[in-house]
Parts: sequence; structure tokens; C-alpha cells
Amino acid sequence: MLGNKFTRDKFIFINNEEEWKQTGAFCVRFYDDGKESIVVVDDLIPMRNDTPVFGRSLNIDELWVAVLEKAYAKKYGSYSIIQGGHTHLALAELTNGVPKLILTEKEKNLEKLWLQLMNY
Repeated sequence: MLGNKFTRDKFIFINNEEEWKQTGAFCVRFYDDGKESIVVVDDLIPMRNDTPVFGRSLNIDELWVAVLEKAYAKKYGSYSIIQGGHTHLALAELTNGVPKLILTEKEKNLEKLWLQLMNY
């Protein structure tokens, strides 16, 4: 199972699950400075003992995390290049959002931080 309908419609697009079963390919949508880019990946996920080596969903029957990560690794050249990194930038590339890094450990006033987050 690829994931719930929201995940499929937002990030990974195929016409239907039958199309994926026939082709074994996914199109993943990313955004670079507001411009949409598409990365096509197959469904061969690196595995060890029937478990994806890298990212995975808590639900072992869902592939969406591994597919997104594989497409991101392809976009940048390899899994090792995307290891670590800046999560807020990766999320912006997935959502076409504007990233903002907030260092919560430096914030002493938690109520102020909460209000700031709610405003975003």
C-alpha cells in the first residue's frame, strides 16, 4: 500500500494503484524556488531482512516514506548526500512552503514560542 489518499495526492502521483502495480514507477513532485520538478523512481527499495534500510513508515505495509526518500536521494545524487541535512529545507521542497528554522532550545519563554508557532 502506498499510503493514505492525502499522501498520494500531495506528494506522489499515479493515476491509480493498478498503474503502479503494472509499471513499478512513481512520480514525486518537488519544488525548487516555487518551480515544480518531477522525479520518477521505481519501486525497488533498498531492504535488509524485509525492512527498508533507510526511511520507513511505522505501518510496514506503507511505502510512501521510502518512495519519497528514494526520489529525494535521486534528485541529489545518492542517499549519502541527503543524510542529515536540514529538515526544514527538505519539507519546503516537498510542500512549496517557505522554510523557517526556529531554534527551540534557545527560547526561554515557551508561551511566546507557542504563540509564534501558532501565527505561522
